[in-house]
Amino acid sequence: MRAVASNSGVPATLGSSAASQALAEWHKDRREALWTFLSASLICWVIWLGTSGTDGFPWPIFVSLGTGLHVGRLQVMKSSIVSAETARLERKQAARELKAAQRPADGAQAEPGPSAP
Repeated sequence: MRAVASNSGVPATLGSSAASQALAEWHKDRREALWTFLSASLICWVIWLGTSGTDGFPWPIFVSLGTGLHVGRLQVMKSSIVSAETARLERKQAARELKAAQRPADGAQAEPGPSAP
């Protein structure tokens, strides 16, 4: 099998199923959401600690909750996210196959050129 690039950033393999590509896309989305949660939360908590210590209202909790909800949503809705992506990839593949089937074969309907004398 040969690896090909996909426009989602997930390496696709010729002959691999749409379900495995959809699962790989979900893993990528979850990894990105987790990284966003960790980095944004850490930055905000460090700023809060540096500016007000432990005094004052812990406002970074809102950043942690907002970004954490996205991580939780991805985890809880895994099956529906993967099935929706699988369906999208299958529709895209079917459209690509239909378009390829509608194209004339190379030279099959070529216009006759000028005949040689």
